[in-house]
Amino acid sequence: MERSYTDLGWLKDWTTIKVEIAEPGFQTKVIIPPATTLYDCQLCWLDDDDGAMVVTDIGGQAEPGWDPIKGHGAVFKVHPDDRIETIVPYGSTGRAMIMSSVVSPKDFGGGGEYANRVFPLGQLRPGRNGAHNTHAMYWVPEGAKWPVPGKMTALIVQSLKQNAGATLSIKSGPGAGMQATISFDRAT
Repeated sequence: MERSYTDLGWLKDWTTIKVEIAEPGFQTKVIIPPATTLYDCQLCWLDDDDGAMVVTDIGGQAEPGWDPIKGHGAVFKVHPDDRIETIVPYGSTGRAMIMSSVVSPKDFGGGGEYANRVFPLGQLRPGRNGAHNTHAMYWVPEGAKWPVPGKMTALIVQSLKQNAGATLSIKSGPGAGMQATISFDRAT
């Protein structure tokens, strides 16, 4: 059977939730129905501050379907009231894939800049080929500046600003990583 990655009806049928509760007093609750989003989730940690679960979805991409040359994965926080907060959105990893994010212990590295920080692990390249090649541990320091002056990315960003009227927005925060958004004015 040829599977479509834009029409996920087959996946919805294949992943119908079937739970048998073995002990009294437990119940199930679907927060996100199968085949809608969150394709291959991994529990990362429980947040001590608000009781939320941080999960990494290693399978999703920015657009529905599957493009084997694009990166994949995202990080979400599932709050006790079932709200889902995006920490690292789909499509923000370039060609990489993030997975298995962990928080370092409070005394890691003697309690310095690496202590109590998020470290996502991941592939440097997408898909099955990436799974069989080099992996990396990522880290973006709190308050990181991007692009770094004197580096090629700074030259590219400056060129986009001067020649195409681009604007650049950077978001960075503890446990949230860094997200760069480049916007262009619509041509008139």
